[in-house]
Amino acid sequence: MRTHTKHFGFTLIELLLAMGIIVVLFSIASILMLNLIPKATLSSLSEVLIAELKNQQLRAMAGDASVSGSIQDFGLHISGQQYTLFRGTVYDSQITDNFAVAIEDPITLETTFANQQIVFDSGSGEILNFINGQDTLTLRNTQSGETIILELNQYGVITAIN
Repeated sequence: MRTHTKHFGFTLIELLLAMGIIVVLFSIASILMLNLIPKATLSSLSEVLIAELKNQQLRAMAGDASVSGSIQDFGLHISGQQYTLFRGTVYDSQITDNFAVAIEDPITLETTFANQQIVFDSGSGEILNFINGQDTLTLRNTQSGETIILELNQYGVITAIN
């Protein structure tokens, strides 16, 4: 007569499955704890802002006269939770050709440029009324405290990213 004894425990497959579930949960928790998503958002916004600056400068240098028929300056106006791409020497909020880009919380945008705007000269692409010391754009994540500072020179070239 043969007696069957029952073995208590888990099979290898059950253990591997449980460990896999724990690893997935741990990786999701670590991503949230390390705050990688807001860092990526701030970094990608800085890249978009750099591309917008270069585009406005190129439009000024190329003499884009598609709307008004005459060559004009192009610029970017900064106001806390948005920046606006505009045509002309001075930003005017009443002009319908302006293109506003909203910045979502918790990121803010600040500048030391005069009149909160950067204007590129038609033809040369240089920044009009450039003043040393008033040459930075600051992106700040108010939740994490992370900051990216873009410094430009009179030619519109980004000389430092901190």
